[in-house]
Amino acid sequence: MLNKLAKVFLGILTQGIASIATMVLSIIVARSVPQADFGIFAITISTWIVVVGSIRASTAEVFLFDHSVGERHQVSIRISQSASAGLMLSLIAALGLVALGFIVPSAANAFGILAVGIPALFLQDANRFYLISEGRQLVALAVDVTYVISIVLTMVFLFTPGSLSGFLWLWVACSWVAGVSGVVLARYGISLRGATDWFSGQSRTIVHFFGDFVVANGVANAAVYFVAAWGSLADAAAIRGSQVLLVPILLVMRGASVALGGELARLASVGKRRRVLQAVGVLSLVQVVAVGAAGLVVSVVPNDIVRTLLGESSDVTLRVFPFAAAATLALGLATVAMIGLKAAGDVRQSLSLKLITAPLTLGMMTVGVFTDGAAGSQVGLAAGESLRTALQWRRLLIWQKN
Repeated sequence: MLNKLAKVFLGILTQGIASIATMVLSIIVARSVPQADFGIFAITISTWIVVVGSIRASTAEVFLFDHSVGERHQVSIRISQSASAGLMLSLIAALGLVALGFIVPSAANAFGILAVGIPALFLQDANRFYLISEGRQLVALAVDVTYVISIVLTMVFLFTPGSLSGFLWLWVACSWVAGVSGVVLARYGISLRGATDWFSGQSRTIVHFFGDFVVANGVANAAVYFVAAWGSLADAAAIRGSQVLLVPILLVMRGASVALGGELARLASVGKRRRVLQAVGVLSLVQVVAVGAAGLVVSVVPNDIVRTLLGESSDVTLRVFPFAAAATLALGLATVAMIGLKAAGDVRQSLSLKLITAPLTLGMMTVGVFTDGAAGSQVGLAAGESLRTALQWRRLLIWQKN
């Protein structure tokens, strides 16, 4: 039992370190570039989250929930197939980002650099799933810790570029090193045949997992695009700055999905439905504690410290922070309930609930943007995600009783 708990803890810690890498990158960029450039950075990060996340959902997440438990040889084959498919999708996504740069000229340079890094960013993210599924949490942790250290060393002590593009290039370079290192340590092969086998064998599941991620995270990240289009780049910077201050909640959200996904799926497969529901309830409570802790810290920390962290974007960030905290909490609660539904094998129902609530959430976010910019968008997001949380819990309770 202790061994299992230790592995779960290490899994959450590993995902937490990975999230810290993005936080560190955001702080370094915010301190070093003008507010408008940090707004472009916010758009770039949101695009990375949606693109790499959708690829991960179609590959590594399908593997984690459906194939991480079984005979070791078959698990290894699935890892190779999943990673191969993810790299193929990454190359397609990279071409799409280059094309998108022509449509959004102000972000063309950032999107071009991101395109170069998409395959590496996918590997750096997915390798964590593969290593954890093999019980090698410490190896996954070591890779992510090294990744964070490399970002700090290259950007703060070695090069310290003076432009947004310089920081993005260094981020991509560090990601390539971490991604390739993870492949070597996870010991799997990449092949075109593996990719085609994955798509042919998992097509139905991929559609559901991909749709489930895109609908939820597309809505959540739409706030950055909305405020950039109808508000200002400063508003986009404020949302990203708030996310930096809300790292504890983001760590729990992402860490739980990686560390507990496979374990909850195992509990559900042996009929321990009540245990699954209890775990989801405990994680929901942790979300509330995390947002409360983040709010308390931000309320007592002197504004000068926040300015030191976020530079020109600090003032707008502090104004938006309470609303972003509410939105992040609502999103976190919805994410935890979604993990429960996936573990129950009910990803189709999870997707249908998102499709129902997404138009309402987007509508409320749009009204919020025109009413009060970045803060209004977060109020709309919080309302929509709260509705989704309630519907998902209703579905989980029905599943537990059946």
